[in-house]
Amino acid sequence: LDMIARVKRMAADHHQHTAHLSILELEKRIEATYITGSMYPKAKELRDEAHQLIQTLTINHQLSNLSLSLYGLYLQYGYVKDDRDFNFVTDYFKDRLPSARIEELDFYGKLYYHQSHVWYYNMAQDFANNYKHAQRWVDLYLDEPKWQDLELTQYIKGLHNVLNALFMAQRYDKFEPAYEKLLLLGKSKLQAMNEDELSVFRLIEYTHGINRYFLTGDFDEGVRYVKKIESFLEENTFNWDLNRMLLFNYKIASVYFCHGDLGSTISLLNNITNQVYPSFREDIQCFARILNLIAHFDLGNEALVNHQIKSTYRFLSRMKHMQKALREILAFLRRIPSIAEKDLKSEFIKLKNRLIKIREERFERRPFLYLDIISWLEGKIEGVPVKLIIQRNIASKRA
Repeated sequence: LDMIARVKRMAADHHQHTAHLSILELEKRIEATYITGSMYPKAKELRDEAHQLIQTLTINHQLSNLSLSLYGLYLQYGYVKDDRDFNFVTDYFKDRLPSARIEELDFYGKLYYHQSHVWYYNMAQDFANNYKHAQRWVDLYLDEPKWQDLELTQYIKGLHNVLNALFMAQRYDKFEPAYEKLLLLGKSKLQAMNEDELSVFRLIEYTHGINRYFLTGDFDEGVRYVKKIESFLEENTFNWDLNRMLLFNYKIASVYFCHGDLGSTISLLNNITNQVYPSFREDIQCFARILNLIAHFDLGNEALVNHQIKSTYRFLSRMKHMQKALREILAFLRRIPSIAEKDLKSEFIKLKNRLIKIREERFERRPFLYLDIISWLEGKIEGVPVKLIIQRNIASKRA
């Protein structure tokens, strides 16, 4: 019984409630063999302890189930695309969110609570609330540093979601210090990381390392950075899945495109467009095909553009929901062969004005983060390289 008391304290300190409950059941069986006059107070104490544990386990399971199911929903359907999607996801979230006071939850309860809100607000494209709950997820580890070692992978993923929310909101002022915190964590914990933890860390380090250049516009340095990542991806030390490799190929191709290296852009995009991927991240596969068309258009490959427009349209027609911006861009590209050279500039202006209106719509902003078509159009209209337009727009936002 003395040993059980010590082990129960350890289980309680580490919030291992399932183990705690098993230990408690053993303690109840031992106590039950000693039927004495003092048994009632002890029995009541054990009963109350078990009741509290079961309540905590029930809430934690409800929250962890909600977190997991929302993440699965995101992987299956992606971001909400209209009011109907938003209402469905909101009802799904609210119907399954248990009524619990967050201050009464333990560490894992709070973690699952904030994770559930992160997935929900991420899908709903509410990046302010997404950031708020991602930061509170991270704060759990800052308030109790022991959890950084006990649950390092979840801590790293929390930092990833903070950075992702800031990137989507285009908040470089907060993104840069948050990214520096990630790098400092890597320096301090790198030697102690196991292979799985190191895989997650490198994945997040490189993802946001690339995102950083879309926020700064420094694509000269960005190209030097992604060349190092390309070498790392060829080795694929951590055996990252197709989903990860697809996203990296697209992001790196986008850096090359913004830098003006169209040959490298097309080469990387071919890794996406020439392969048959499962039905995930159709949005990235779609952006890759359109960016490929734009790169060939910039190179003057008109015959190839005309050919690829047909295959791109066939791919997009299989998508259940094509966002307005993508429909506008594809319709424009299909019309290019019939547009006279002298009329191209005015057509670029018309398309830009239509896309600016679409970008203001609540659920239509995200495509512009993955495909900065408006900056490309401004470059065409003004006869200026796209990277200079992006740098000018970034400077204007910060002024």
